[in-house]
Amino acid sequence: MRIGKQVRRTGEHRLRVIAALLAISTTLLSGWPAVAEERSDAAYEAQLVVKGQELIEQHCAKCHAIGRKDTSTHQDAPPFR
Repeated sequence: MRIGKQVRRTGEHRLRVIAALLAISTTLLSGWPAVAEERSDAAYEAQLVVKGQELIEQHCAKCHAIGRKDTSTHQDAPPFR
């Protein structure tokens, strides 16, 4: 029965990760058209990358690998690459 609980937890975890990424994406993109007109595309994209990195470091890095070569601290947490 332990396997069933692990599978359920893993499924719930994936749903939480997907929901979090969707929320982050929505938040980042909600003001994009209005702001993009005022800034160059390259500068705006660079700011989005920095903000996204900050959010992932703050909310995801406790369990997930977020770098190119590091490993996840939680064995069931897939790396974000």
